[in-house]
Amino acid sequence: MDLDDLQEYASTLGIQSTRKFSDRVELIRTIQLASGHEACFHSSPVCVFPNARCEWESECINVIDTAAKIQPGKHAYAGLRGSR
Repeated sequence: MDLDDLQEYASTLGIQSTRKFSDRVELIRTIQLASGHEACFHSSPVCVFPNARCEWESECINVIDTAAKIQPGKHAYAGLRGSR
């Protein structure tokens, strides 16, 4: 989804002022919270809830895998909350 689609989706969940979000990551985290999930998108090198049904999991893991390929042995999210 592009940012406009995410903003529209967020509006359907009752999120106010979706246009204030210019960053997809922050908007997706807000959507996760509004949906009753932890706001974990792109916050950890591994999925925080690997067995949970998360609509963002495949996109999140794809970004994590790409970062690992760019810097093998080092991770773009190292040191963030939830890192393992």
